[in-house]
Amino acid sequence: AQLKAIEAKIEKEFKERDSRREAEYNRLVALYSRMKPKKAAQIFNRLNIEVLTELVRKMKPAKTSPILAAMDPAVAERVTMEIAEQNRKAQATSESLPKIRGESLR
Repeated sequence: AQLKAIEAKIEKEFKERDSRREAEYNRLVALYSRMKPKKAAQIFNRLNIEVLTELVRKMKPAKTSPILAAMDPAVAERVTMEIAEQNRKAQATSESLPKIRGESLR
């Protein structure tokens, strides 16, 4: 029983941390989305690749495209490749899951 309580507490703390992290990314997305693309690009060029990748994934393509175009080409390429790799891994994971077969619920 005590172990279950500890597990529940840890899980709750992880969820709270993830929620705070998500809120912070959403705040940053809103901030960068309102910036001029050239100014945002200057900042994006210096960001950690993990942070940059998450921001670009969360931003609307219409906002991201002009920023990527104004970025250092090597950094823009790196973030693009990182996102493509994450998408590839996500697709491979979903394809490896067992398929559920059965009748339609309608």
